[in-house]
Amino acid sequence: MILKVYIKRNLFHLPRKQNDLTELIKEKFYKNKTLVKTAFQKLYSITEIENENIVVERNTNIFLLNLYLLVLQEKGELAFTEKVEFNDKVLLQKIEEKTRLNVLNDSIEDIEELVLNHLYPTEQKATKKERLLDTKDTSSRATFDHIDFSIEWIKKAHNKLNE
Repeated sequence: MILKVYIKRNLFHLPRKQNDLTELIKEKFYKNKTLVKTAFQKLYSITEIENENIVVERNTNIFLLNLYLLVLQEKGELAFTEKVEFNDKVLLQKIEEKTRLNVLNDSIEDIEELVLNHLYPTEQKATKKERLLDTKDTSSRATFDHIDFSIEWIKKAHNKLNE
């Protein structure tokens, strides 16, 4: 079951991969700014969900909602036949109940990591390795041996910029 969730006039289909949702949100709302998932709902709250059985409070975080839907999808329980009301606390309790993880007092980024590690353990380990490889210094010192970096060089560069 795919839920159509609107933030302002922007449509998001949930559940979807958490990284994919993050990229979409960055593209639509945070072009050159830093995305802080914990405070996202304060600036951009969910305005509508196209499902009469789901009611979401104004300041419910879309990232938590997506995590909960991913947990339900993984367990094969993604069907809402009765009316359900969600807010961040309810979502955290339900995530904790379904995954047996202690997530009530963590930030969304930490909760995201815990839940995704729980749902997709091998995939998350691979992405952690990729992130470590991406941050490793692969530059060779030999390529910078010809550069003379000194106070004199800085003075010359400063003078050039002032011209």
